[in-house]
Amino acid sequence: MEVVENLQEIEDEGDMYESIDEIWPDYPSEEDYLWNEDEY
Repeated sequence: MEVVENLQEIEDEGDMYESIDEIWPDYPSEEDYLWNEDEY
């Protein structure tokens, strides 16, 4: 829900952002995924 609210604010303001982290502070990074890279 937080992401939707942030996106609505962005549309209203028209600001440019460098990364998804500015819009979605809890955006999952590679470290958040629990998978073995050697298997892929």
